[in-house]
Amino acid sequence: MTRPVPIIKISLWLIILVISQSCITSKQVQFEALSPSQNDPGRDIKTIELINAAIRPPSDSLGTFYGFNRKIYYDTTYLDTLFSMVTLDGFASKSEEVKRFNLVSSPQLYFHKRLSSMGKPLPVEVIRGLVSSSKPDGVIVLEETESFDHLDYGELYSNYVVARHTLYIGTKWRFYDLVNDSIHPQTIIIDTLYFDGEGSSVDNAINQIPDRVNSLSDGFFNNGKEFAKQIVPTWKKIKRTILSNNDNRMVKASYLALADRWSEAIDIWMPLTESPKKSLAALACYNMAVASERIGKPKIGLTWLQKSIALKSISENQRYLIQLNEQVAQTERLMYQLGIMPD
Repeated sequence: MTRPVPIIKISLWLIILVISQSCITSKQVQFEALSPSQNDPGRDIKTIELINAAIRPPSDSLGTFYGFNRKIYYDTTYLDTLFSMVTLDGFASKSEEVKRFNLVSSPQLYFHKRLSSMGKPLPVEVIRGLVSSSKPDGVIVLEETESFDHLDYGELYSNYVVARHTLYIGTKWRFYDLVNDSIHPQTIIIDTLYFDGEGSSVDNAINQIPDRVNSLSDGFFNNGKEFAKQIVPTWKKIKRTILSNNDNRMVKASYLALADRWSEAIDIWMPLTESPKKSLAALACYNMAVASERIGKPKIGLTWLQKSIALKSISENQRYLIQLNEQVAQTERLMYQLGIMPD
């Protein structure tokens, strides 16, 4: 005769089953989204030209050595021709990633007669006389480049020396709107870079540090890219969370999303959004919101997320609501900058 299973044991199994079915797990996914520029010059600006006005007068074109705190330093401020052109190359390379503007020609050159005139705005009439026959809508002027670097080293203990090369890099820019005859305020980009070395002697430690001029050139190139981020939309990394439970379909879809196979994951989540189990449907709707953002439709994602919250409010979808609202606002701003009509 089979012994009856105690009611307490049956209840315990049921509780374990319910908990296992309702247990929420999360996996982090990462993707890129185009974000608007911080200071877009205007929707009517389609073509731009670059002017290099950062080349110093010939009398100031040599570097200078000077002493400070019993050390000899070299001020590289006047290596302006190389660094200014490298800076403009950095800007051009970054702006080409999105093509917000069309660069209509190679950089034009403007030579100052006096050092005191550098960093100051030029009259719009002068700018119009400098640009090429393509007649751009706007002009970006690199007004000045500045740099200072120094090398420090010290012996931490016997036969162990550390060295650090510190670079301070600054550039000054100004945008000229030739459509509306306006001059924008000056933008200053400042970077500090460090290069470290170590070894059994001073020479060994210093030899671990990259060549100074190449390091400065790389620094100015990146500085130009940083200015591009001010006026050109850029790609940014977005981290989001995919939710799942012990349902095999949800588990499979989450792994598909991790593998960037979003269309296959969507095919699984979509029918689950209509599940009679509200907790399951809420998770599926949440994941559909993430998927919508992933394919560049955050506004549609917001609709899915609101449905998820209506089915079951949990900390994850409430937290994501704040993030997604911000992404919707960013996307609308981006579309305005690019002159694209919203959906």
